Parts: sequence; structure tokens; C-alpha cells
Amino acid sequence: MPENKDENNLNNNEVTNITPQEDNQADNSSQSEIPFKMEAEVIGEIPVEKQKGLFGTIFFFVLLIAFALGLPYISDYVKTLMGTNQEEQIIEEPQEEKPAAEGEVKEAEDVLYYEIDPNTTFSVEDLSLSNFSKEFSDDYYLLFMVGNKKLTSYKFDENYYLELLTQDKTLIERVKIASLTTLDGNGNMQLKLPISENSYNNATLMTVSKKTSNDYPDITLQGKSDEYATLVCKNNTREITYYFNEDSLEKISDVYEYLNSDENTFRDKLKEETTQAASLNNVDGITSSIVDTTSSFTVNTQIDLTKADLSKVKSLYYYKKGTLPKVVKFEMEAMRYTCQ
Repeated sequence: MPENKDENNLNNNEVTNITPQEDNQADNSSQSEIPFKMEAEVIGEIPVEKQKGLFGTIFFFVLLIAFALGLPYISDYVKTLMGTNQEEQIIEEPQEEKPAAEGEVKEAEDVLYYEIDPNTTFSVEDLSLSNFSKEFSDDYYLLFMVGNKKLTSYKFDENYYLELLTQDKTLIERVKIASLTTLDGNGNMQLKLPISENSYNNATLMTVSKKTSNDYPDITLQGKSDEYATLVCKNNTREITYYFNEDSLEKISDVYEYLNSDENTFRDKLKEETTQAASLNNVDGITSSIVDTTSSFTVNTQIDLTKADLSKVKSLYYYKKGTLPKVVKFEMEAMRYTCQ
């Protein structure tokens, strides 16, 4: 019996005593049969209060970065509101003052005043003007030399004006620089423009300007003749009536009277006007006649602008069809006429 007990114990040892290698194999066998599962190991938890503090810190840094990026734009906006945007301010360097032309009186705001004097010389675009003086003969005149700075001939088509003023710069009258004669390239000529007695006695300064019809003030015609509105322009020897249909020039009546002051001068002038009248009568739409007496002669010229070609006529006082009343009035008054 004892022997059997020992055998049983031996059998039991064979069953229960497992080597470590066998034990590992058993474990591996069991692990291969059970699916693998990974479980996150919690190292620690941030309390809710600390989470809020962290988010606030991140938000603060985001705002700080945004403010830094937007600072230049904010600065410009504030400067604009305060009117102190120094980046847009332009500081002009002081310019050296140009020497005045001979006879020129410097004035603020780029207005140049020139003395009416033989030593005065200045330029206006392609023209040079010099040697100014006043003269009284059969009328009052402003005399000066005009030079053409171009190589090509110059026609007095531009509306340049001399404004005559007193010493205290009060305007007396405006004189149009006009001539029927073409000025050759690099040529010179003297202009003799009629002025008023007031200008002759009191004008000492002048300015020069260029104007267009847009610069002329609008007018309302008061005169009437049949279906036309009229503008009558007069000087000492001439009366010209302009006839307008709805502010469009259509007819001209010109009556010129010359009084005999010197026989030789009278005959020369009569011959000149007779030749001119004959030339005008050769143009369609124009009739011109002369009445001669022993002491004077009168030239009566009638122009129908719906028929007449003014390119064949030489006159500073005849305007083409459709010219506005304000143009006629402004320019005729600048040639020493009174218009109403």
C-alpha cells in the first residue's frame, strides 16, 4: 500500500509540476486564443478650473498676435481720423524764384503785372511783346512790337488779351491782341490798338491772358428788329449791328463814316475803302456802297451770313454764321467798341 501511495504522489507530481518553459508555452497558447486589447493608461487629469485657465491663456496670446499684426492698420486709421497722416504729407522744397522779365512787376498767385513802358519785354506762348507806348493822333492807341518765335507764319487766331490797369491795379479795359496781317516766321511787326481816353491817361500796368468762349460771360439781348434780336456795337466812326435768330448770328449791318481832317489823308482813306467795297461786292450775300461828300464819306455794308463766305473777307468785326452773342460782345468791346 505504501508503494501505491508513492506512485500516486509521483503521478500527481507529473501532472502539477510544470516547468517554466511549459508554463510560458501555456501562457502563449492562452494569449493567442484571447484577442489583444490596449487600454489607455491615465497619467493624470487636469481639473476643470485649470482647463479654463489654459484656454484663457491661449485666447490671450491669439488676441495679442492679432493686435500686433493689425497695429499698422489701426495706426493709419487713427492718424486719418485725427488729420495727422504724416506719411501722406508732401513737403515741397523751396523753389528758387525766377528773375522777373524786364518791366515785370511780381505779384502773388502767379499774376504777373507789366509796366506800360518801352523797356518792358515778355512772352506769351509763341509771341514776344516789347516796346510799349501810348499815342494820341486821330484817336487813342496802345503801340507795341510783336515777334513770332516760330519758324512758320503766325495768324492771330488765338484770343490773347492785354488788361490795362491803374497803378493800384484797378482794371480800366481789356484790349484784344488782333491783326489782319499774318506774321512771318521769326518776323516782327508793330501793332497799334485803339484804347479809351481813360486808359491813355491812367493805365500804367497791364496783364496778359488767353481766353476762350467759355470764359466769356453770358448775355441777354435787349434789341429787336423784325424777327431778329440785335446787338449794336459803336465807336467814334463806326456802328455795327449784329442780327441773331435764337442766339445764332445771321446778318451784319456795318456803317462806317470817315470825316475829313486832312485832304491827303482823306483821299488815301477813300481810295482804300472804295477798293474794299468793290471786293466785298464780289462776294455772294454782301453788298457795299460808298457815299462821298466834300467833307466825309460813308460806307454801308450789308452781310447775309446764310449766303456769304467770310473766308473771302478781311475784317476783324465780321463773325461767321452761328456765332453766339456773348462772343461778339466780349471781343468787340475788347477792340474799343461799346455794345448793347
